[in-house]
Amino acid sequence: MWKSADDSERSSRTPVPSADDLARPSTPNFPTAELTSALEEQSVGIVNFTIVSSTVHKASARVALLEGNNAIISLSSRGYTAGMGLGQERREVPAEITLGRSYESIEDILTVLSSHYADARRDRLFAKLQALPP
Repeated sequence: MWKSADDSERSSRTPVPSADDLARPSTPNFPTAELTSALEEQSVGIVNFTIVSSTVHKASARVALLEGNNAIISLSSRGYTAGMGLGQERREVPAEITLGRSYESIEDILTVLSSHYADARRDRLFAKLQALPP
């Protein structure tokens, strides 16, 4: 059986994803899984965290910082953003942070939110370096 030029072109083409396919995360709970993983990796620099909301496009967690206050950290396709925790007054949020500003990494946003986080992270790094053989 002969194939026409159109038939051979159709069979060798790779389907092009639609705009809807590209906008959809590969895993339905990707933001939640990624935020959870990122915060678990920072266990030395935070007290604890709880996921408080989750959609396919955004996840948010209440994070207890070493200073004793809470922040709401969210992850979406725009990056990490911070908000105030329940009962927290605006004056408790560091002046350097603009609520709603996006950060590329969890380390960046935690460094701005918590001076104790930066200290704990540095101390952990020095401890690991000292444990290396000479």
